[in-house]
Amino acid sequence: MAEAPTQQSSTVDLPASWRLERLAGALGAEITGVTLADIADGEIALIRSLLAQYGVLFFPDQRIGIDDHVAFGARF
Repeated sequence: MAEAPTQQSSTVDLPASWRLERLAGALGAEITGVTLADIADGEIALIRSLLAQYGVLFFPDQRIGIDDHVAFGARF
């Protein structure tokens, strides 16, 4: 039987509205509570740090258009 995802504390402090859930062994996390279409530079730095820590990040339920998606990706 597969293990259920667990809330995982990261090595960085998350904004109060963000929730991070580790998805699998040593790889992957899901982050909720963040809106990628309207994200500050400091939050981008935090996402970079989390990406380095978890390898893969998922941001479910984002409602962003193509232009916002491209602008978000360009910040990496």
